[in-house]
Amino acid sequence: MRTSIKRGVIGLAMAGLVATGVATELTTAGPASAAPGHYGASACNKNTVNKTYKMKYSDVQLLWGPGTQYDSRAGVGKGKKFRRYCSLYKTPGQYGWHYGKVLTGANAGKKGWIYGANMRAA
Repeated sequence: MRTSIKRGVIGLAMAGLVATGVATELTTAGPASAAPGHYGASACNKNTVNKTYKMKYSDVQLLWGPGTQYDSRAGVGKGKKFRRYCSLYKTPGQYGWHYGKVLTGANAGKKGWIYGANMRAA
């Protein structure tokens, strides 16, 4: 009985938010295209030494998560620097996904994921 009352109250509260337009702002605030979610260092499975890399190619994508199913957060140009904080290796012996921060270029300061094959040691 309590659960159904609680759901009813929550439903009414949400209906009021939708009517005032607040729910729209709540759902669109932040990275709207970060489906299925975005992940920081908590997704890493290897704590690597912080190291600076340069991009090998033009327009390397900085992603919201460790995989191509995640949306792009920003483009990182050839030669731009990226500081790796940690890594996620899905298959041993293959390039991994690296979480870190862009250090140079138009998107300096943004954090996200870059695939290891796109980088070389600075």
